Amino acid sequence: MHEHDFDLTIISQNGHERPAAAQFQVTTIDTGPGNFFEAEFVVDKPGKWLFDCHFPHHTSNSMMSGPNGSPVGMSRVFNVTQ
Repeated sequence: MHEHDFDLTIISQNGHERPAAAQFQVTTIDTGPGNFFEAEFVVDKPGKWLFDCHFPHHTSNSMMSGPNGSPVGMSRVFNVTQ
């Protein structure tokens, strides 16, 4: 999983908060089955920003679209306005 153009700060892993000194920044995070991370990122310019996985079978849901044609599966678009 990665966010286009912005680094992610990992603040928790599998429900366990990481102390500030143990938080880290990444451009891409590899997640295995059953694992999850909580991440923060700061967007400093308006636009539509994609958070996604590049494995094709992770980005689809039986090739169906979500509401208003939004992506489904392991991809999301963040619409940032300022």
